[in-house]
Amino acid sequence: MTGTKALQDQSPVEIDEQLYELYSKQAPFLNDIASASKALKRIDEVELEIAKGVTRNAWVVRDGNKERYETIVAEAKAGLAALRELETPFHDEFNARGGWTRAYVVSGGHVHKSMGCSTCFPTTRFSWVTDFSGHDEAEIVDAAGERACTVCYPSAPVDVLKKATRIFTEDERAAQADREKRAAEKVERDAKKAAKAIEHPTGEVVRDGYGYPTKTEVTAQTGAVDAYLNSLYRPTQIAGWGDGSTYAGTDEQIKNDEIVRVNTEALAFKRGTDVDTQLDIVREKAIAKFIKEFGTDEALAMKDELKALRAKNKARQA
Repeated sequence: MTGTKALQDQSPVEIDEQLYELYSKQAPFLNDIASASKALKRIDEVELEIAKGVTRNAWVVRDGNKERYETIVAEAKAGLAALRELETPFHDEFNARGGWTRAYVVSGGHVHKSMGCSTCFPTTRFSWVTDFSGHDEAEIVDAAGERACTVCYPSAPVDVLKKATRIFTEDERAAQADREKRAAEKVERDAKKAAKAIEHPTGEVVRDGYGYPTKTEVTAQTGAVDAYLNSLYRPTQIAGWGDGSTYAGTDEQIKNDEIVRVNTEALAFKRGTDVDTQLDIVREKAIAKFIKEFGTDEALAMKDELKALRAKNKARQA
């Protein structure tokens, strides 16, 4: 019974769902019988060989193998018998009502009204669609659409047979669910990638901290910070670096200034702010790094500027 409902009060769907569950439990027993029976057949063959003096496969029959496989078969058959005893009331109820419509679908094939269709074979694997048990045949055909077997449903309308099916096997539903899951995961990955992506509004090349082209927001900011930091490494003003060289106007300065300009413009475009705001964020991070890494008089002299930048940027976020 389903819950407290008597069998005679249950719908065809409820009855067939329980029957299907019992059928699904047969597989392990059937597999045991098949594999053990195959082993017993092999043992019989080897015993005949031994009787004829051929002993090269004698190991197959030693250590009580035959008795072990016979026990497996016997236990599996007993298990099947117990299941079939549980199935009997459901079959009796089906027969008492004069039967009802059922639907079976073949993987990659048609939807049939029974597993005895002449278009099928002994090896055909059916999937019982219990959701349609007891339903009107026209409803089943409509749901089957292009998969409706015209031998089982000879009166199926031509226009219905052109419709996409809504009946699938469990494996097909699982495969579809897997495809949908992978598609959803891809959408999520693409969304995360898009959220991290960055580009300059006019297509100029955004660069990372090593000067290489980049497509992500994080590395764009890092690139701008490192480029600005490089502009603070003025050799003639840092103790121990006095080699007489200058920084202003060099190719290095031009390159760093260009990275800062392009990247802050791209960051402003990405974040919906203005370039000055992004430049202040970059300057704050670059100066903080400069003070931490060098600790020179020049660096320490920028503490007040860093403090002011932090306050300014914090106020913008409020």
